Amino acid sequence: SEDFIPGGAIKGTLATFLRGAGKGFDLSPEIRNRDYPLLSQYLDQLCITRAQPSLSQECRPLPLPLTTVTAEDIKEETTYLYDIALMQEAGLINDHVPTFFIDWKNKVWELAAEQCGLPAQPARSLSIHTAIDSTTGASEDHKLFSIEAVEPGDYCWLANITLPSEKDGGLPAGQRSEIFRELADLLEEHGLHWLGKTGASAGVEVRDTLFRPPTETIEYAVGSILTLTLLSHARLLKPRQITGATGAHDSLFDAYAQNWLELADSSLQLVDFYAAQELLGGEYWHKRYNRGRPYNPEIFTVPGSVFVVEVVKPETAQGKLEDWQLCGLPQLDDVTSDWRENPWIRENGFGE
Repeated sequence: SEDFIPGGAIKGTLATFLRGAGKGFDLSPEIRNRDYPLLSQYLDQLCITRAQPSLSQECRPLPLPLTTVTAEDIKEETTYLYDIALMQEAGLINDHVPTFFIDWKNKVWELAAEQCGLPAQPARSLSIHTAIDSTTGASEDHKLFSIEAVEPGDYCWLANITLPSEKDGGLPAGQRSEIFRELADLLEEHGLHWLGKTGASAGVEVRDTLFRPPTETIEYAVGSILTLTLLSHARLLKPRQITGATGAHDSLFDAYAQNWLELADSSLQLVDFYAAQELLGGEYWHKRYNRGRPYNPEIFTVPGSVFVVEVVKPETAQGKLEDWQLCGLPQLDDVTSDWRENPWIRENGFGE
């Protein structure tokens, strides 16, 4: 179980409601709900971020940038946090070797959580279940399983829902406010149901403003240096790049550099990066999205990864970055954006 609620899970509950079916029903591919016609037709185009747990309703938590390090100040006998994204060379801080998060102890994590507004970590519960033989009243063999669940407590889960700019076959600009009215009516009247393995329900409060991460004023000029931080998992490596890219830093840099050029239409050039990768997969993903092909887990670049880029084409870069900040990163070339074949798209909260 994750501490956050995936955007795809939220969209799945909306689709289930619009179809008028409960969890476990055999659902048809089309959605036609007379009470919510626009939402039914364009639900797949909504971009829904992961919902992050927070004790505050005002600020959506952010992952820790991987460029965050600590260093001690001996004179003050205090530990400070530093961001080394723009350091040109490795070096000492306050005559000490900086420490990355992988080596932090609990006190440092508490400091980072306080200063960086990290996502909360709700308590978890573990329930054990076993099947019972109806004739004997005894437990059946090999039918024991457990479910780990997040305890909601007093937390709020905060997410953004947006629509990308008008595109071919997309929602006309004049109807954008109408689809959000339908969405707000549905969520506030009915809430969310059938979330996760436990089929949890949640009440929803809708606001007309987005939870925006703090950003400085961006100067879009040739040669400007920007830092981009992932807020959710993203597939930034193509399948054919994985073997070579994960073997050495230079190969990984080349792969990321090529893909950022592609995503940005050659308007941004990679200068440096601090990134980590994670393999994700499992039986469900294999049977649902990889039918008839050998099983291979997917490789994702993790939240908190930081990419330092240089602006090459200011006008194009501005348009790309504004779109990414609103809706997340699109798919790389030759990778389908059809949710039926690829669930790891920005419409489901990936690439934020």
